[in-house]
Amino acid sequence: MADAPSAVEIGKRLRLVRQALNMSQTALCRLADISPQAWNNAETGDNFLTVPNAVKLCRVTGVTMDWIYRGQITSALPAVMLEEIQRQQLLVQSSRGPTRRPRRDGKKAS
Repeated sequence: MADAPSAVEIGKRLRLVRQALNMSQTALCRLADISPQAWNNAETGDNFLTVPNAVKLCRVTGVTMDWIYRGQITSALPAVMLEEIQRQQLLVQSSRGPTRRPRRDGKKAS
């Protein structure tokens, strides 16, 4: 059985949804009728997004509960949303840059 997702993991997906829509937190909160504080706390991983708020988000954006809580991309996502989420994920991965491997001799790289 898989571990339950953390609030931080869910928050990262919420941020991807918002970025895919090219919206500010304020604009998305107005659209979905979610309090800005509740959204910010969920997006930063400080709290979980409540189910009622997740339902509101799904209703106005087309994302699914599976995507929000489990990270599973499904065919139920609108194609445009799916493409944009995948693009945002690639941007996040490429912004991290290459990771440095430690030197074999134990010394720090200069």
